[in-house]
Amino acid sequence: MAPRYLGTDTTGEAIDEGLKVLLIGAVVGMLAEISGSIAAIAPRDADEE
Repeated sequence: MAPRYLGTDTTGEAIDEGLKVLLIGAVVGMLAEISGSIAAIAPRDADEE
């Protein structure tokens, strides 16, 4: 069933790929939150430097 529906040879590989995607998504989300917080704290106007 795993090769047909999940594109992997075993269900273990499918779980590994799913966890990898989940972790990458979490890291990207955290980086987006951090960059948003930094942007809110530090204005980009050159006049305010």
